[in-house]
Amino acid sequence: MSQLDSVRFNKSISLKESLFFGIFLSCILLAMLLVIVMMEVNNLSINESDLSYIFPAFRGIFMIIMYQWLLGFNIAIWNKFNINYKEILKFNNHYSKVNQIFKRASLFSAICLFSYLLYVWMLTYQPPI
Repeated sequence: MSQLDSVRFNKSISLKESLFFGIFLSCILLAMLLVIVMMEVNNLSINESDLSYIFPAFRGIFMIIMYQWLLGFNIAIWNKFNINYKEILKFNNHYSKVNQIFKRASLFSAICLFSYLLYVWMLTYQPPI
């Protein structure tokens, strides 16, 4: 019974977790803004062949990240309307909470975006090898 009460009355997102989510979300937005500023101010001249070489790797990673974000929003909506997705999808004990999914998605988004920024920076500011 105490285990049931801990699940029922437990907050889904604590202050520390919301701070973590906000920091990573702001880092992602700043990185996107940095890409846009780099493209506009510096007039990036990236060859199409350079981007077509690396695009499949980033495309796959972005698809996985998009899946995680959509899964998090889906589960958040199910929780908002009190739909028991664990019973519908036949999950026994193996499932993640909404805040865990959003943490994973924001962490992977930040890592992928910063690696893409590094790649674009290396293409524009480094001499060809």
